[in-house]
Amino acid sequence: MSFDYNYPMEKILIVDGSNLLFQMFYGIPKKIYNSQGDTIHATIGFIGAMFRMVNMVNPEYISVIFDSETPSERVLWDENYKANRIKDWDSLPRDEVPFYELDNIKKALNLLHIHFLETKNREADDVISSLVRQFQDQYEIVISSFDSDFFQLLNERVKILHYRGKQTSILDQELFYEKFGFYPDKYVFYKALKGDAADNIPGLPKIGTK
Repeated sequence: MSFDYNYPMEKILIVDGSNLLFQMFYGIPKKIYNSQGDTIHATIGFIGAMFRMVNMVNPEYISVIFDSETPSERVLWDENYKANRIKDWDSLPRDEVPFYELDNIKKALNLLHIHFLETKNREADDVISSLVRQFQDQYEIVISSFDSDFFQLLNERVKILHYRGKQTSILDQELFYEKFGFYPDKYVFYKALKGDAADNIPGLPKIGTK
C-alpha cells in the first residue's frame, strides 16, 4: 500500500512595511488625527490592510520588514543613489511625515503577535530577498510590495501581492512573462539597461523599454 504525502506547502507572507506605510499615509485621501493632533490614518490603513492580506493569502507565517532610518551602504557606492527623494524630513510639518506613525504601527503589530523588524544600514529589500532565498525551497512565499525590484525573485514558489483593497492582485512568473516577454530571472539585466528613475539610477543612453 502506498500513501500520498504531497501535502500543500505552508505559506509565508512577507510585507514590505515601509512601502505599505507610504502607500497608506499618502494614499488615504483624508488625514485622521488623534486627540494629541498626530496623524493616525496610516496606522488604521496599515493594520486594516494586514488583516485583509492575511485573509487573502492565509499564511502560516508573517513578517513585516521596515527600512532603516539610516542611509544604506549603497550611498557610499553612489552618492546619487536615491538623491531624488526627500532627505530633510525634519523640515516638514509633523503631519506630513509618515515616520511619526511607525511607533503606533509597531505597537499594533506587537498586540497582534505579528513579527516585524527594522533593518540597520540595509534596505528592507535586502532582508526580504535574503528571506526569500533562504526559505523558498520549503515554503510558498508571497511578498507584499509595489517595489518592482522584487520582480527578479518571482518563480514557481514566489509571488508578489499588490495591495489595492478590492482591486488587489497577485503577480506570478507567468503573468510577468505575459507583460514583459521574458522570465523574471532576466529582470535584473532589463533594469541595468533601462535604469531606474525611482532610485535615480541611469540606464544606458538611448536604451528604453522597447
